[in-house]
Amino acid sequence: MVKLKSDYTVAIVGAGPYGLSLANHLSSQGTSFIIFGKTFDLWRKHTFDTMNLRSDYATSELSHPNDRYRFSHYCSDTGISVNDISGQLPVSVFRNYIDWCLARIPFSVNNQMIINIKHGNSGFSIQTEKGDKILVQKVVLATGIAHQLYIPEIFLAHPGTLHSYRTAEIQKINAKKVLVVGSGQSAAESIFVLLKNKNQVEWYTRTAPVYFSEPLNLPRWLFNYIIRLPQFFRNVDPIILKRTLGLFSSTTITPDLMSVVKNVPHHYGLPDMDKYDVIISATGYQYQMNDLKFLSAALKAGIRNMDYLAVSPEGELHIVGMNSYSVRKITKDGNIVKVAGTGYQGYFGDGGPATKAMFKS
Repeated sequence: MVKLKSDYTVAIVGAGPYGLSLANHLSSQGTSFIIFGKTFDLWRKHTFDTMNLRSDYATSELSHPNDRYRFSHYCSDTGISVNDISGQLPVSVFRNYIDWCLARIPFSVNNQMIINIKHGNSGFSIQTEKGDKILVQKVVLATGIAHQLYIPEIFLAHPGTLHSYRTAEIQKINAKKVLVVGSGQSAAESIFVLLKNKNQVEWYTRTAPVYFSEPLNLPRWLFNYIIRLPQFFRNVDPIILKRTLGLFSSTTITPDLMSVVKNVPHHYGLPDMDKYDVIISATGYQYQMNDLKFLSAALKAGIRNMDYLAVSPEGELHIVGMNSYSVRKITKDGNIVKVAGTGYQGYFGDGGPATKAMFKS
């Protein structure tokens, strides 16, 4: 068993772009910290090899207070012209950039998995997969999407269902009949890869796909201004935001993939799933506190979720869980009863029992 120090100020759980960027800033200001995780695991193992990021090189950089990891520095070191990588950044180039950054960071990343985090009077106690324990003052969770895969219950019954996150497995599928579910980028990329591997592919969405690309190659000053806007948006009415900026947060597909998917047989009603060897559930991610298994029960209970309360004419308190996608009630005798929703996000259950329904919001 390796004995870890217990005098760190901060522990960062997750070694993707957010975790490593935060570590860069803490390192620069001399704050003691430790960072856990598999570096850029999403981009190494769960992104299709032949695809592009939705972002350009300037908006894909690791953050550093002195801009140490600018893409222009990487290009200069490796002999690549910045002009050759304008537009959406190829995954292969981004992976090489990641390796270039990791060779230069002035701190180490502990690749142990965290199995438990709990809070006490002295701070946060963290236990690793090897049984090591560490005590820190603050914990930052930068765990990304790996814990939050969402597959609607209706597709789980099919033995060949895979989430689109499983890109390595999808790239191995060959000469099968496949149904891809979802109207976003992951669905379109899955279709591209599956067609390339000689599969018979069909597509199911509830609504027509929207083709849209975020603005690319913005001037750096404008990009730096935009990333500070969330502080402003917190004070704006959500309805106004949805009406004016909804497209930026909607499920969309970049226009370069339109020619790939437009000739694929497209269903707007769910076809007979038994016809397919494989179902690719490109149905996104659902952020549920209970999916973070490494957090202690007491710690989960103390983290604020956005819920809304209402009192029925019978005097029962109803709780609308905005993150739990369910409605619960507390009866007058103190019992908690689920009234509606499965606890998972989605569109399902019209005309059926309320407790079997899935809500989008």
